[in-house]
Amino acid sequence: MVNIGGYSLYLNCTGHGGPTVVLENGLGDVSTTWSLVQPKISKYAQVCSYDRAYDGFSDRGPIPWTFHQEVFELHQLLRAAGIEPPYILVGNSVGGLLNQLYKNIYPDEVVGIVLVDSTHVDTVMGPGPLRKIADGTPVPMGKTMADAPPPPLTKEEQEIQDRALANVAKQNEAPLPHPYDLIPRENQPVYRWEHSHPKLPPSVPGPQVNWWANEMQQMYLDRQRKVDFYGDMPLLVLAAQDSATNPERLRQVNDMVQMSTNSMLIIDTKADHNIQLTSPDLVVWSIRRVLDTVHSHSKLHDIKE
Repeated sequence: MVNIGGYSLYLNCTGHGGPTVVLENGLGDVSTTWSLVQPKISKYAQVCSYDRAYDGFSDRGPIPWTFHQEVFELHQLLRAAGIEPPYILVGNSVGGLLNQLYKNIYPDEVVGIVLVDSTHVDTVMGPGPLRKIADGTPVPMGKTMADAPPPPLTKEEQEIQDRALANVAKQNEAPLPHPYDLIPRENQPVYRWEHSHPKLPPSVPGPQVNWWANEMQQMYLDRQRKVDFYGDMPLLVLAAQDSATNPERLRQVNDMVQMSTNSMLIIDTKADHNIQLTSPDLVVWSIRRVLDTVHSHSKLHDIKE
């Protein structure tokens, strides 16, 4: 548990050597979902997984609860833990979107990215792409607990959280659903504990803003200004089976590949969304390939098998 200014986040770092590999969970997931990947990467470099605020072992954090806030908190966490850049970021689902935003905000700290079936800025949430309902409200940068502490949950919010925790407790009496049943047996009690202790972010006083919509729109506009957004930084995009059958998803992953002139796309037609669980060796191979590319100052396609 690392204190980042009045609240703490859970951090698990193993291995030695740089650049440090930072593993980013999907929405609602916890650090243990990387337990098939992290031990193998720790043989080659320092690798860190963590729980974001409101998830797993970590505490509640400042509000509003935005992508920018989460990226700011990761930056604070790494600094407080003495883990110096540069970093290779590896993110699944929404974690991949956070990887992209981290690179946008702290460009000099990131030397490589592996997107593991990453969320795209055009991802549909509701009747269409979420960014389409952006209202242009400026997104606040990261807040501290001193200037934006979370208020207590309202009675209604507390009841919602209590029902959710009760439902998770019932789920924990049953075997883990697939693909979480692939988590090593010795790590499953840790996963169950992390997963069964979410904290509901409180509502922000005043008019409600869909921050995620505004953030995705902002990222979309930033992306339009330059095709090779990340220059020649190593960027390896992994996509699950949906990309082989869904034309829109295929367009999205191909768009993400175009963010760098030194990139590679791999579609795993047998993997589901959580590739780090269903095809962990592919994720390990991908991270090692980016590590080798960074060390040799070469192109992803030039690295020998």
